[in-house]
Amino acid sequence: MSSQGEASAARARVLHVSFFYDPQLNNIAYRLLEALDPAAYETLPLYLFAPRGDGPAAPPGGHCLGASPRDLRGLGRGGLARSIRSAGGTIEVAVAHRMRTALLLDTAYGDALPAGLVVVHGRGTLRRASRRRRVLRRLVPRWRFVAISQAVRADLEGAGVPAERILDLPNALDLDGARAKLLSPAAAREHLGVQGAGFLFGAITRLEEKKGVHTVLESLALLPEHVRLVILGDGPQRALLAAAVAASGLDARVHLAGHVPDAFRLVRAFDALVHPSHEEGFGMVLLEAMAGEIPIVATTAGGIPEVVGEEATLVPSGDPAALAEAMAALAGASAEARAAQGTALLTRARERFDLPRAHAAFRAMVAVLC
Repeated sequence: MSSQGEASAARARVLHVSFFYDPQLNNIAYRLLEALDPAAYETLPLYLFAPRGDGPAAPPGGHCLGASPRDLRGLGRGGLARSIRSAGGTIEVAVAHRMRTALLLDTAYGDALPAGLVVVHGRGTLRRASRRRRVLRRLVPRWRFVAISQAVRADLEGAGVPAERILDLPNALDLDGARAKLLSPAAAREHLGVQGAGFLFGAITRLEEKKGVHTVLESLALLPEHVRLVILGDGPQRALLAAAVAASGLDARVHLAGHVPDAFRLVRAFDALVHPSHEEGFGMVLLEAMAGEIPIVATTAGGIPEVVGEEATLVPSGDPAALAEAMAALAGASAEARAAQGTALLTRARERFDLPRAHAAFRAMVAVLC
């Protein structure tokens, strides 16, 4: 009979590396590890950077290197790679989130790493020629590329990654867990300070150019006065967007709420979600709205149509008039029609994006590599 120590030694060691840990992000990156049987796998979640807020730097059993994003550049990369190798030790499989993390692991382990999975969360990650050459030369022979959407898969193939080296694993959400945390519509509106009459669209997004927030402001200006908008999120365009709101005379109709912890808990404050992105690998906020049975108006950018299907209203990105028309139609629809769309979106999420499905797929991927 094998001793307990022998059984433990026989487990495959899986190093799981992300930039930072944030439990407020419905952390699918970390929750994938729940899929692996602890009797067969020893898992080590490793985070490169300290958290953005005051939360924990790593989950139980994990480790944070406390590095700076500056360490990704120049001579700092070598020191960061050595820290990864020291913390990770001998491993059978590496799971990296983001291409830069995978390249760091390649620097840290080189040919001593038997196999790896790099989860690619967006498009354009191989746009830079120098990175593309290194990925094709160093990672393609030993790593598998995990695409979170068919849009991301197409982008990888277009950059030269062979189709047979790409695996498909859509983002997922613990739907029942998320639903249990949602505030009621009244409580969510009170929390945001947006109580009152009118039809309320909500957006949860980073305030940067590619997220298209300026487009939805232009659309709102075309809509009746009773249609309002609350935007949850922060980013480099915050001041620019605030100025645009003031210049357009929309101050009374737009609320820039800034960064809101656990923002997904507030989706029921919205009569509908508007998601005007110009570029999107997947769009986790769409799943969060689907969990809350909230109707959605979104663009056709990137992986968005794969997430919402025909159950949401989709328009071309960067077209304020088309977005305004879709928003007006939803605001003018009956409460029953909006509720039916919300129910259909939740059903789609359960059928395609519930966390147990992602667990099964991830477990199969790791098993092939070990």
